[in-house]
Amino acid sequence: MASLLMEQQEKLRRVVDDGRFRAQGLLSDLHASPSSSSSAADPVRVHVEPVERSDLPALLGSDNVAVSKFLTVLSHDCLQISRLSQFVTTPNLPFQILKSAPYASRNLYRQLLLFGHRSSPHEVLLEGEPQKAFGQSLSLFIELYETVSETTVVLGNLLQQLNAIYSLHDNVRPLNSFKSFNFRTVFESFGDGLAIFLVLDEIVKENNNIKSYLALYARMLNKVKTEANNFVMIIEDLDLLDQVVGNLEKLFEFGFFKRLTQMESPWQASLNLVRCNKKFLDACCSCFHDSLSELLLRIDSWKELPFDRRKILHNVALLLFSVHLSAEALDKKYGKLIMVVFQSVPVVYVEGGKRIILFDVLKSQCPQALSSWSPLREASKDLVLMKRNYLKRLSEMHSRDWQAIKDALSCWAVSFQSIVHPSSEILSEEWVRLLMKQIMQGAVLADRLHMLVLSMLDLHALLEIPLRKEKVKSLCHMIVSLKIIGDIFEMKGPGIIRSLPHVINIIQADIEQFILPFKSKLQYEIAKWSQATKMGFLSSLTRGGKEMDTKLTDSLSLVLVSLQLLEAGGSYKRQLLFSITMDVLQSIVS
Repeated sequence: MASLLMEQQEKLRRVVDDGRFRAQGLLSDLHASPSSSSSAADPVRVHVEPVERSDLPALLGSDNVAVSKFLTVLSHDCLQISRLSQFVTTPNLPFQILKSAPYASRNLYRQLLLFGHRSSPHEVLLEGEPQKAFGQSLSLFIELYETVSETTVVLGNLLQQLNAIYSLHDNVRPLNSFKSFNFRTVFESFGDGLAIFLVLDEIVKENNNIKSYLALYARMLNKVKTEANNFVMIIEDLDLLDQVVGNLEKLFEFGFFKRLTQMESPWQASLNLVRCNKKFLDACCSCFHDSLSELLLRIDSWKELPFDRRKILHNVALLLFSVHLSAEALDKKYGKLIMVVFQSVPVVYVEGGKRIILFDVLKSQCPQALSSWSPLREASKDLVLMKRNYLKRLSEMHSRDWQAIKDALSCWAVSFQSIVHPSSEILSEEWVRLLMKQIMQGAVLADRLHMLVLSMLDLHALLEIPLRKEKVKSLCHMIVSLKIIGDIFEMKGPGIIRSLPHVINIIQADIEQFILPFKSKLQYEIAKWSQATKMGFLSSLTRGGKEMDTKLTDSLSLVLVSLQLLEAGGSYKRQLLFSITMDVLQSIVS
């Protein structure tokens, strides 16, 4: 026992010494290249995803045509929103294990944030440089226009689907099987899409170069059109370019989010119906309340998940959308929840390190009629104090957790690096579960470090509060720790990727164990029901009649679809479809 402890101590000493020796070089690299800092992007993410070869109808195929069609229509738009959300947010990561991520080079948020920025704020622009810079980035803005247009269409389609679900009569299958409506996953997807517009509004508000460079470019283009012969330009090309610039000017004329609910909204016909659909509006607010309440319970605890803080913005987007459409005053419980958010997490950070102050978002996006809403009025009295209190709470969290994080990080580094990938012949379930646990531990540790470093550095700069020398040293240590975690993940990357199919199989098998008993029970109930209906005198005594038969059949169809989704792959598409299927099943049985 003593020799084993000595061996573990020696491994720990080597890891710590190795980190100390590399610390100076890593800090020098950070100083020389600020863009490579881990505070600008998520510290750990493995860009590898199971290939999904099946299309949507095949994944959701069922003998129950009504259930299959319902799931397919509802899921299609959610999948498109997920794709668009990845498109605008996925950054080039400093610790990226695979460089072939499909969206890794298309982070619109980051490109828009950095547009027009120069190496020095005091650098004087020469005449014509803004126009040149915009012209060189024209493809970026065309991509933005196309992304906004596509997102608007997809969200509009999903809005129509949800409006129809909450307004159809009960005799439509499978809605006639529902006890209640539970579409948490679908509403969260809708919120994800709306949040894209909120973030774009904040980016455009922060980066004045976007609108000013566009105005200068449009003015230059008008001049060129009047003197086309002098510039040796083809008139047709100029007309096409003028049309593109005109579309971009219209795009930036109103806010991206407010444009969705204005009189000129592309959703105008759907909005007129939704405003009268109280069931839908109540469901929207209910999803906001339930989802945000769950998030706030996890925030600042070790149960907090890597994307929890960003999801707060998605829930705020849902609330804002319902506020724009509802003619009624908001329930007091929503105001209380927003006040808790202002006190607990007034600032969130999206991909690229963009700071989002939630009060500013609500203040700028709320309709004029709600400008005096109590939570906004109270928060506006001392916004600076609210930020200072949040920074104070972060500092307390840093003091409380830093030693525990260091201890956990040392143990994790020794344990994770000592794992040797066994051959496929001796690969055991126990080994795979241990690897799965350690991957999650590393990711959670990295996320906690990343959140503390980014938030504390940014808020100290925003509030112009100087950092003490001890705090600077501690934050530098955190940054070095992030780099070390990233290096370890990169070193173990091939082994992790080889193990992912086994990890996915174990997770799927665990989920199946919860579903299979329910499948057996449903099959038993349906068989018993079928036997009873064959005996005419007993069928008249059976409660529920045909309605009960439909509920049992639809429930079994959904269970079979969910098991079908667990059969292979584990792709994100299957995960999202599985969540939607479970929500629909819960709507029947709850």
